[in-house]
Amino acid sequence: MAETPKTLTLLGALKDFGWLPLTLLSIGGGLSIIDISERIVFDNLTLATPFQIILDGYHRITSLIGALVEPRFQPVADWLNAQFDWNVHLQPFWQSLFVLAMVFVLGPIRSMWRDGRWGTSALVFCFMGPSALVAALGVGLLPFVDAWWAQSLIAAVPLGLLLLGVALGGAVYQLAPPSYPEEAWDGIVLLANLGAVMLPIALVLGAALSFVPGLGDGAGVLVLGGFVAFIGASQIYYGLEEKDLEKCRTGLSMLGGFVAAALVLLSNWVMAMVSPATQA
Repeated sequence: MAETPKTLTLLGALKDFGWLPLTLLSIGGGLSIIDISERIVFDNLTLATPFQIILDGYHRITSLIGALVEPRFQPVADWLNAQFDWNVHLQPFWQSLFVLAMVFVLGPIRSMWRDGRWGTSALVFCFMGPSALVAALGVGLLPFVDAWWAQSLIAAVPLGLLLLGVALGGAVYQLAPPSYPEEAWDGIVLLANLGAVMLPIALVLGAALSFVPGLGDGAGVLVLGGFVAFIGASQIYYGLEEKDLEKCRTGLSMLGGFVAAALVLLSNWVMAMVSPATQA
């Protein structure tokens, strides 16, 4: 196992907190320098320019995800329509939901990787990554997104499948050498307890917030983001209390991803005020 620092330094905390926002910016902002240069040359720099660049980068990420997944998923939707006489199609919000779910996935994976547990991180990704994708695609097929029950499902289904993915990964991990049955099963029991508490809350909050003016079809995503932030903050709290560096890193990574998502929402709101056509 790789040697890692035993204490959390300020620099290390900043790296853990900022790596996901910077990664997303790097992936989505490959043309940002060109964007900025064009605005400088044509004197188009405004106070809204930074928000536009963030939103453009986010749109590049979701467009890339859509281009990779949607053509391969379309035959499934066509089969469902043919078998059950439905008329369902993927709602555009599934991409945003998938990005948010991956914040939950990438936090613990990066922490395990930095701790030298490469095999474990790969195993967790194999279960949690597909869980995030299935959850996003599943709720993305909902026909009536504005309905209260749809927002309830958008909030709860991804959370439930992500927790299930972690639990399945833990079950497989305890069978693989070197095995730590007590540690793995304790984690599965903890996740089951978390699910028993959080899933009903997510169902209720998603439905309730759908009636709040201005939230509408964003209620479920807001609830899911809140749970991601809550779990991240809890990981930091228990990591500090138990002097568990991996938990601290996981929590910081998740909170960093939550802040990145909040910046996208803020940018979307700012640009909607400037020009409604730019809304995500």
